[in-house]
Amino acid sequence: TLAEAVEALRTHGEDARIIAGGTALVLMLRYRFIRPAVLISLARIPGLHGFRSNGELTIGALTTHREIERSPDVARQAPLLAQAAGRVGSPAIRNMGTIGGNLAYGEAASDPAPALLALEARLTLAGPEGERSVPLDGFFKDFYETDIRPGEILTAVHVPRLPSAARSRFIKYTCLSEEDRALVSVAAVVVPGSGGTCADV
Repeated sequence: TLAEAVEALRTHGEDARIIAGGTALVLMLRYRFIRPAVLISLARIPGLHGFRSNGELTIGALTTHREIERSPDVARQAPLLAQAAGRVGSPAIRNMGTIGGNLAYGEAASDPAPALLALEARLTLAGPEGERSVPLDGFFKDFYETDIRPGEILTAVHVPRLPSAARSRFIKYTCLSEEDRALVSVAAVVVPGSGGTCADV
């Protein structure tokens, strides 16, 4: 359960890391950025996967990039996020990698992060003190450093509904191939106003 995962993380402290899809964590292990003694898998915890729509779009942290890319709900309510999710790595990475892992590890070349920042998303984090809601703006502190407190687990991403007239675009520049990590990414949302003006950018 989520409570058991939070307790395991609290018990093992700095010796533990969370694993979901594993794509972000495995790279960190490979490059020896971290050397945890314990891995806590979220894979079988109910309620951390899939989509819910209730005025805003809620995406479970274990939802894969491929599911986000192909979701009719995301295409309708947050097409910018669908575009960004479709640019994450290779098809194999998109099938394994999760939105929660991508954000939680603070990957600097993340594709979904700029889109979610432009969409003014917020996150739900569960920890020993209970749940808290955090705006994505300000969540990233530094390279691989986020606002996740000790013992907390990212459980969901919430994307507000955009006005129907809003338009958005995600562009990613890479040196080598379409599947390479971004050197520069740009995500933008524009809400047209009256008389050829922009109500919001």
